[in-house]
Amino acid sequence: MLRDAGMNLFLAGTQSLSIVFLSRTTGLDAGSIGVLIALVGTGGAPGGAVASRRGSKADHG
Repeated sequence: MLRDAGMNLFLAGTQSLSIVFLSRTTGLDAGSIGVLIALVGTGGAPGGAVASRRGSKADHG
């Protein structure tokens, strides 16, 4: 449980650094970069659904 909390903290810090890095290198404002990161993050939900569906089909042969 504590390890999971540490990983979540690490990932949140990584996102913060990526926003600063992208805003400095691309010149976009933080809001646009936040939307971009949110869109990338939502891609994991459909991907997880597809992966679990394919996994359950493989289990049933």
